[in-house]
Amino acid sequence: MPPKILTSGDRVDYSSLVVLQPVYFSKTNKRYPLRIRERNEGDIKRILVLTGETGINYGSYSYANFSDAKYLDITYSKTSWEYITISFINSSFQRIMKTSKLVPRNYKFSSNIKLGDKITFKLAINFKTFNPSNVSYPDSIINRGTTYRLAIQPSSIWVSTIKKQFGIEWQLLQMRECGMSLKDSLFPTQTLPPGIPPPPPPPPPPGMAMNTYRNHPDYQKFFKMLSVGIPAQAVKNKMTLLNIDPSILDKPDTIVPRSSMSSNPNDNSRGALLSQIQGGTQLRKVSQGEINSNRKNNSTDDSRVAINLNDILNARKKLKKKDTSNERPYWK
Repeated sequence: MPPKILTSGDRVDYSSLVVLQPVYFSKTNKRYPLRIRERNEGDIKRILVLTGETGINYGSYSYANFSDAKYLDITYSKTSWEYITISFINSSFQRIMKTSKLVPRNYKFSSNIKLGDKITFKLAINFKTFNPSNVSYPDSIINRGTTYRLAIQPSSIWVSTIKKQFGIEWQLLQMRECGMSLKDSLFPTQTLPPGIPPPPPPPPPPGMAMNTYRNHPDYQKFFKMLSVGIPAQAVKNKMTLLNIDPSILDKPDTIVPRSSMSSNPNDNSRGALLSQIQGGTQLRKVSQGEINSNRKNNSTDDSRVAINLNDILNARKKLKKKDTSNERPYWK
């Protein structure tokens, strides 16, 4: 009778799993054949799992006291269909054995799923390997670093009364090579040459580094607000209220256009005068006649306010010095 074949995406019902009567090999060793019952049929069948493409990174091996029994370790992701199916079948038959009292409660279940997500399969007596054209290899060789599809079968549950253990024997019946070797490079040999990178921007002329938005006296305070942790959007809102372009924050190292700079030393606006004072520019003393002449010429221009050094000095003399003689020091 053909087996029940499970492929990727198929699910197994717990109620369909069947454990047959044991076969005794000795007084201390017996096996329970495993089967599955079809939903619409009364017949029970063997279980056969056909895996997807699986990378083989390990070679087969034998235990010291079982030289004729070879094993193969396969690594599957815990989220893969193969890992989930094998784990479900293991836990289901383990539960059946416990609830049916076929093994004592103190018997430990030995799983074929090892640490590191390795799953161990025993090579069947008639184990065969096939090439991508389904032609069998004469010596059933296993090429490491190659992808295969596996035909595996949970054949029986073994019980050892000496070790007080039981487990499921998963047999590896066949392997078919998928034709893709993991040893070969999967990248194409011919690749497009890298594009020519754009030339770097020319360095600014000497002395122009101080004319960037970041270093300009009209915008320094906004970049300082960013440096102390004020959110950028809050700073931009402040600039909008002051009728200043908020996009300046996004281009701090851009040179300020000449139309936005007061580079003319004869410009007598307040911004130009403050820039000259901060830059250490020597101011010449202006006579009262020149002051009156400038005020008369600029009377129609509301955006330019005449100011000179004499006005600054006179305003400074009028400042009253605060008398702190009667204040009590805080440390007394």
